[in-house]
Amino acid sequence: MKSIILKVLHEYPFAFVLSGILSVYFFSEKSPLLFFSFTVFALAIFRIKLVLLSVILVFLVLLLYKSEKIPQNFEQDSEFKAHIISVKEQSRFLGVIAKSDSSKKVFLYVPKKYTINDSGYYLFFAKLKSIDGLKDDGFRDYLKSKNVYYYGFAYYAKCLSTGTILDNFRRKIIRENYYFLKDPHDRLIEAAVFGDTKRISPIIDYFKKTQTVHILSVSGVHMSFAFAIFYLLFFKFFSNLKLFYNKYNLKILASLGGIVFTLLYFNISGLEIPAVRSFIMMLLFVFSIIFGWQKNAYNILFFVACAFFIFFGFEVFSDISFVLSFVMTFFAIYFANVVSRLRLKKFYAFLFFSIFMSIFSIPLSLHYFGYISTTSFVSNLILDPYFGFLIMPLSFLSVFFTFLPYYIKWPFFLLFDFAIKIYFQILIFLSDAARIIHTTQIGSIFVVTLYLAGIAVLEFLIYKFNAAFSLKADLSR
Repeated sequence: MKSIILKVLHEYPFAFVLSGILSVYFFSEKSPLLFFSFTVFALAIFRIKLVLLSVILVFLVLLLYKSEKIPQNFEQDSEFKAHIISVKEQSRFLGVIAKSDSSKKVFLYVPKKYTINDSGYYLFFAKLKSIDGLKDDGFRDYLKSKNVYYYGFAYYAKCLSTGTILDNFRRKIIRENYYFLKDPHDRLIEAAVFGDTKRISPIIDYFKKTQTVHILSVSGVHMSFAFAIFYLLFFKFFSNLKLFYNKYNLKILASLGGIVFTLLYFNISGLEIPAVRSFIMMLLFVFSIIFGWQKNAYNILFFVACAFFIFFGFEVFSDISFVLSFVMTFFAIYFANVVSRLRLKKFYAFLFFSIFMSIFSIPLSLHYFGYISTTSFVSNLILDPYFGFLIMPLSFLSVFFTFLPYYIKWPFFLLFDFAIKIYFQILIFLSDAARIIHTTQIGSIFVVTLYLAGIAVLEFLIYKFNAAFSLKADLSR
């Protein structure tokens, strides 16, 4: 038994480091999940180095990420300069998250008469308060998850700088889409491809009802599609050049080319935390392919989670988007492994993967949102591939066409707009057909129990399937 535990500790060290970190977090939050995380972490006593590493990381983060204290000269009418992190259009105001020169993040309600550009540098005059005074617990928790501890109303805003060359390049692309694409088609591209979420409020309800709202935030889905597109293009390009396919590994060359162009996309997508997290996960996954680390995909995922803890502190574990991304990435790795064990054909493998990813997303949806949509499975099965394999490539082409003469790019944008129109027609149809089933938000213990039971049932079915397949093969001989 001890040898088995030591083998697991050796193969997946960061799984136990992460469980140790989570144990401290769950203890501080008085979460019932402490039982699960500490039970896993207790096994690390057989390899004391993992215990020490967990303790050191927690100590460093507690040392570096001290609790925010409100300076007396900050909670008042203040004039300060800040870089814009994100902007969202609300009913009467713009909701702006900005980082001041003193490295403090603030949330501001800004009148719509002021034009606020993402990544710009602004001078604000605002009345700021601590978020502890907010009555809306959900909004306060959201701000804390973004490391924002102050909020207020901006009486005055002045643009001091429009940002870097990449920021200006990004805004030019967004303006071009705004000019050529009809409303609300341009809103989708702004938010889903280039991370500008100022104007998504009129369309977000369609995505919520179909539970495809992840499309509107540049995340793992987008990074994966971006890498896949460029990977396939480079693989096709190099495979037609005798000089390359005779001497080099085309998968490595195509992967490196895909990384470079995905990095460029990452830089013009707004650099939001979901995009940062997704890019790092994608980068490590690609390296696992290049260097043959496929068997350590889980460990890479756990390492990324530990790295985010180091950079962002305990707050990262209260970020819903992080939790959803981490859990669903874990199951994506698991189901990919299941597909390989079942030796399914590509169509059936894709169908199996999509069905079970949708099923295993339901407990988290019930835990965080308290509802599920009757069309969520069909919506994700149709809309995600449509977006990734048609709209994303056309969006990248639009970057190229942006700088061409009007009479050349106009026909392209006409085609682009038509493709988005079809997407919206499907989206609206599925949204109208959806029935939202509201339930009470299930507890975290119940969610973990459901996942463990689901994996156990699935493993049992796989065992039976493989046994039946082996028996059939023996009889055929």
